[in-house]
Amino acid sequence: MDRQGFTVTAKVSTVEVYGQAVGQWSSPCRDSVYSTDVSDAYSDTSNPVVAQFRKAFSTYEPNAELHQWALDAYALGMAFGDAVKSMGADVTRSGFIKWLDHFPQGASGYTYDGLTAPVSWQTESYSAPAPNCNGIAQWNDSAGSFVTVAPVTTCYTMPWISAPFSPDGS
Repeated sequence: MDRQGFTVTAKVSTVEVYGQAVGQWSSPCRDSVYSTDVSDAYSDTSNPVVAQFRKAFSTYEPNAELHQWALDAYALGMAFGDAVKSMGADVTRSGFIKWLDHFPQGASGYTYDGLTAPVSWQTESYSAPAPNCNGIAQWNDSAGSFVTVAPVTTCYTMPWISAPFSPDGS
């Protein structure tokens, strides 16, 4: 893009690109990269969960490159730990499912201690619009990382869009 003088206002990507490797891309291309996720950015250490993750990451993976997926995996470990704590000494698959199912849709959902907007694992009603919440981050050269441009509480109520099921043999 740079060799051809081709510039874009925004290159919107999935969480796959949401990592420090973007810093190795050419400039100004990398400053046009935006990415979304359901959790706060791995660079937002004002969130205590992110700060805790970053401390653990630098301790146990000191040479690894930061990526949003690492924070997401950390959050899933937190959720599993919370579920186990709720079960006491009797940890079972059905207990884990019961823990997941007790979070209602809406504001009382699970937030991974404030890392995400509230989530629920209860069955959705696909016939009614539902809130879809994501954080948006943009690569920023001066910060040397992705920076939040819209918080994870940025939500839009949208209809469900899907393709009808068809058995494909897989």
